[in-house]
Amino acid sequence: MLTVDFNLDLGTFATTLNLARTPNLFTWVQELDSQLHAFAQKRGLDPYAIRQEEWQELASVLPLSPQQIEKYVVAIRFST
Repeated sequence: MLTVDFNLDLGTFATTLNLARTPNLFTWVQELDSQLHAFAQKRGLDPYAIRQEEWQELASVLPLSPQQIEKYVVAIRFST
């Protein structure tokens, strides 16, 4: 079963299960944002002047692998 906590401010699942609140979905989004800004700057673009269409194009070529995502996933085993 996969559960995703979209409460980015409070980390409700992590708090309830007494888990570390980071890394989490929010820190992953922050990392992706940093990568996109760096990628744009390497292409000579101003990240603060890019249109939405350009961001989508840049994001589509940003490499994402399971290994990059794994560090934001917490696996918990429940015994029955």
